[in-house]
Amino acid sequence: MSIINSIDDELLNSDLKLDGKLLDFLSWAYSDLCDDVNKGIFAEWLVAKILGIKSPRRYLWANSDLETSSGVRIEVKASAYWQSWKALNPDGSLKDLSKVIIQPDNKIRFGGLVARDTIDNSKQEFGSLKSDYYCFCFHTEKNYKAWNAMDISKWEFYLVAAEDIKTKSVSLKWLRENGYGSYSPAQLRSHWDTLQS
Repeated sequence: MSIINSIDDELLNSDLKLDGKLLDFLSWAYSDLCDDVNKGIFAEWLVAKILGIKSPRRYLWANSDLETSSGVRIEVKASAYWQSWKALNPDGSLKDLSKVIIQPDNKIRFGGLVARDTIDNSKQEFGSLKSDYYCFCFHTEKNYKAWNAMDISKWEFYLVAAEDIKTKSVSLKWLRENGYGSYSPAQLRSHWDTLQS
């Protein structure tokens, strides 16, 4: 049984008075969804919602980001025109956005598709795909001041069976040219349900 705290849980048993709830920590650590790490975690959660996959929590060490009740494994990758490091200074102040060059679509890639087995330590060979499907999520907003991960209309979704992936990374251009999307949430769910029927 995993330990899952409630967002209202408070800091306990300190010899110094500390005010803080789990919600405060989550806001401090994860509220910037434009940050690459947080964007990826958000995309995992979002894809689980879209595909109707029930999961009480995220398992950081799992070989696949999501797994259906029937054992189908899904890896989720996310990218965007913006990442927080392009727009913000270390103190949180805004950089001069006019100097930021937006990467063209043909340069956008999704990496990290192959890795070592995180469950079975006897399998140390590097270079295998560990999921059955790969869902690539791309946020299309080019205006940083309008960037909002919660605006689902700004996300494009692509779905690829592992057998179709022959490289360690794939480009947005390859996904589009080979008909793997883009899908809206409703289209992605419909396509997924068709594949699983």
